[in-house]
Amino acid sequence: MARALEGREFAGLTGAVEEKLGKKLTTPDLAILLGLYDQLGLPADVVFLLVGFCAERTAQRYGEGRRPTMRQIEKEGYTWARLGLMTQESAAAYIKKYQRSREAMPRMMRLLRLGDRPPAPSEEKYLLAWEELGFEDEALELAYDKTVDPAAYTMTRNGDTVTFQFKEPTSISGLKITGDKRPASGSYTVTVEASFTDEDKKPVNKTVTARAGDFNAGNQAADDSYLTYFQKPGAVGSDDTRIWTYDAKTVTVAGIPTDVADKDILLVSYAGDDVAFWENGAAGRLSADYRYGDEEGDVIPKGTLVIVGTYRGDPRFNTVKVKGLFTKTTDKGDELTSEERYLDGYALMFAEIPADKQVSDISDGLFLFVPNVQKEAELQEVSHCDGVNLLPSQMKAVLSRTDLPDSTESQRVTAETLWTLAPGGEDLPVIVLEGGNG
Repeated sequence: MARALEGREFAGLTGAVEEKLGKKLTTPDLAILLGLYDQLGLPADVVFLLVGFCAERTAQRYGEGRRPTMRQIEKEGYTWARLGLMTQESAAAYIKKYQRSREAMPRMMRLLRLGDRPPAPSEEKYLLAWEELGFEDEALELAYDKTVDPAAYTMTRNGDTVTFQFKEPTSISGLKITGDKRPASGSYTVTVEASFTDEDKKPVNKTVTARAGDFNAGNQAADDSYLTYFQKPGAVGSDDTRIWTYDAKTVTVAGIPTDVADKDILLVSYAGDDVAFWENGAAGRLSADYRYGDEEGDVIPKGTLVIVGTYRGDPRFNTVKVKGLFTKTTDKGDELTSEERYLDGYALMFAEIPADKQVSDISDGLFLFVPNVQKEAELQEVSHCDGVNLLPSQMKAVLSRTDLPDSTESQRVTAETLWTLAPGGEDLPVIVLEGGNG
């Protein structure tokens, strides 16, 4: 702590931070500030930029007069340290990039038909990530659930029933409810009038139930909305997780509260790809041998390090990679360097096989990524290869799609998670997989 306590620099930093936040720092606040300055090694000018960045971001999100807590500043400070923002120049470049991304948000909100409003914090998180990825507008619509243009239909309401009458048959695969009046509970039923092919292969109009459920369960949305996907005719109420697209003439939704605004009731035309780490533990060790195929080598041994998550897509055309951010100190021990690269290993895409054996886009597939710990040990120049400490400091899952199965020629990224801290050490959770081939 000698660096922090010598001279006038830390005292000057404290006064500047108090002026920026408009308050006297408490003893716990000072301890956090000291940790950023002394333990993380952020220079005083970088810490001041950090505080100003957090203050401006909080004001943009919640309005003028709102200030960040020191805990929020500390959390962002650790992110800056991991990114190696140790100079005024690198910190200023990071802030400029963030502001440029924020300026793109109104356009992205309009593109995704989320309304002319500031994004919610959860929406902002995803929008910033997509902007950083550099998605073109068309790719962004693909990666996100594309909703139907209201100009394509006429909406009428009668009590809690909403009817969409289309001007011409339109592909529909889901229902999305947004806004602050989004129902938190209550049953609903979606029926669709569409053209089907009968036994004689002739077109016939029928009305079928596409989805039935309750607003307190089964939400597939990544933001603050409610999202549900349509099922195959006859599969409603079953465990069939395939996403079914109807060429609808009329869609009727019963169970929508009357205080939900018309603009907040949306129909999804395309269910975009998505990927997420498993909430119960993104990485761990297998509890037992797991057989996933019929070949002799199609077995993952007990104790193997695996990374687990879920995906929305088609297992025939999708695959998952895991990208890592590896950080380490330099030989001097006073700076951080980082390397961003994909982990060596292979992925398995799991999907429930329905009774009719027809695999298509599903809403809740499971992926399993198995790192090659021996190769990772070589890349990281470590002597052991049991995988305990070979995970990166941060990681993200990257979902790609191809036009043809088992072909990489047309492979493109369609979804990514945000960076997340990777678990490590001997206390990795135990992963239990059931339903293998033997």
